[in-house]
Amino acid sequence: MVGIPEKAANYALSTGKQACKVYANQEAIDAFQQVIYWFDNDSSLQFAHIEWLFQALSELGKVFYDTGNLDNAKNTLNRAIALGKEHRMNRK
Repeated sequence: MVGIPEKAANYALSTGKQACKVYANQEAIDAFQQVIYWFDNDSSLQFAHIEWLFQALSELGKVFYDTGNLDNAKNTLNRAIALGKEHRMNRK
């Protein structure tokens, strides 16, 4: 059965992606940061859906870059890269 944190993380990830499509940058940042917060604080999510964390980090890094927040973009994308290497993820 899907738990509340799992549903919330999935919803926030979808919300962030939709916000990016309409250039609602702050809403996208908030949504992706919420996903990352849940993953950082709920190990069951990391085990079950690590690819969601990878997506949230990647998308957040892009939004930071697009809005000129280059330090946060670099840090966030570096974390995504490290996670991808650790779990051998391929971005499609």
